[in-house]
Amino acid sequence: MQLHTYLNYGGNCEQAFRFYEQHLGGKITMMMRHGEQPGPSQLDPAWNGKILHARISLGETELLGADIPPDRFQPMRSAYLSLTLGSIDEAERIYALLSDGGEIFMPMAETFFAHRFAMLRDKFGTSWMLLHPKPQAAQVQKCAGSERTRPTYQKLSVPRCLGVPSRVEVRSPDLQSDACRILGWRAALGHASHHITTRVWRT
Repeated sequence: MQLHTYLNYGGNCEQAFRFYEQHLGGKITMMMRHGEQPGPSQLDPAWNGKILHARISLGETELLGADIPPDRFQPMRSAYLSLTLGSIDEAERIYALLSDGGEIFMPMAETFFAHRFAMLRDKFGTSWMLLHPKPQAAQVQKCAGSERTRPTYQKLSVPRCLGVPSRVEVRSPDLQSDACRILGWRAALGHASHHITTRVWRT
């Protein structure tokens, strides 16, 4: 079984994938246009040069993409490509590239779980989470011959928005990713800050 992310674009799929190939170290492995498909196309002939199906290897995974007609296209929302970077310099470089001409939801900054974290939508309409995580050493204690993990309590400041609970509990082997996903998108919805307490279990 394999799981892939499929991105729909409103006519700029090729430009987006070429950009990611050039600047993010990706490699396009397939690009087929509507005019190249066998049999007659039901689309306007002006769409013959648009992308019917494309693949790009990026960040140890594959992204798939296509152009779809304007009456079916909707901007990407409530979903992000989460890109983990290896250094602060790399995170800031990618942030500058992807935010140029796009929309910033959460400016790049240090957080309790990351040296650098940001949320944005690039100029092609793709939404991104950028993360250079801090190391999180598991606190392990042995109990009755088996290993158990102690809960870790964090007090953090995030923007206030509707639906933010006063307490969040996470059970996961990947603290940075879960903190990013659970708290990050909420932080993009507002600006006034308040404090919440999280209880994080590392299993």
